[in-house]
Parts: sequence; structure tokens; C-alpha cells
Amino acid sequence: MRKEHWEILKKSAAGVPVPGTPTAFIVDSPWIPGYLGISTIDYIGSPQIWLQANLEVLRRFPDAIMLPGFWAEPGMAAEPSGYGCRISFAEDSPPSVHPVIGDIAEADRLSPPDPRKEGLMPLVLSWYRHALGRVRDAVVGRLVFGAVER
Repeated sequence: MRKEHWEILKKSAAGVPVPGTPTAFIVDSPWIPGYLGISTIDYIGSPQIWLQANLEVLRRFPDAIMLPGFWAEPGMAAEPSGYGCRISFAEDSPPSVHPVIGDIAEADRLSPPDPRKEGLMPLVLSWYRHALGRVRDAVVGRLVFGAVER
């Protein structure tokens, strides 16, 4: 996310008028693969396809605010998978998370997962480590949430 976009978001959230009409997109698998005509599995499974897809969205909508920016997929499935939830993948939809407990009263038996070892979390963390340099090289300007500056 560019620094000026972050400032627009902060002002908008505080009710401070901003010039024009800000536009923002949530950057993730529910819409990008379909919009670009690619497989959701490929978008989630290939860091190269994911990077190119996100850069293409930025190219097509240069003034739009992208939330949260370069968000590694499988998105919101990573954390539940660390707790043991089964995850289902499909060609044309985001991952589905299947509950590991049947009732909230069972939550006490869950242990906090180790993001370095459990579920999809180690893969997502690796994705970010490997993508950071490529994102830095590909995106011009200042980025927030990564303190990237050119």
C-alpha cells in the first residue's frame, strides 16, 4: 500500500474530507482470479502467478487503494489450519475452512498453534519472506506495512 493511500484511509476513517472519491479493493482470492481469468488454485498455489496477478490489478487500477496490499494466499485459511481445521480448495472459489470443533465450549481443548510449524502458516510466512524482495522491486513509491522506500 502506498503511503498516500494509507493517509487517505486514515482520514476517511476519521471522517475527514479527502479530495475526490477514494476507491478501495480487498486484494484476495474471491475476486482476482475470476477477474483475470486464472484458476484460484494457481493463484493460491503459485507465488509467481499470485505476484503477477496482484501487479496486474495494480496496473489496471493505479489510483485504487489495495487492502491489505500484497496479501499472501491462502488468506484466512492459514490460521484455522494451524488449529487443525481441514481446508478444501477449488478451481474457482477461495479455500473453505471446515471446523475442528462442534461447539464453542470445546475451544478450551485447542492449543495455540506454532506458526513456524503448523497448518498452512509456515507456507504463508515463507511466501512473505520470498515475495518481499520481488514486491520491493516491482512496486514504485513508498509502501506502508513494510517500510519499503525507493
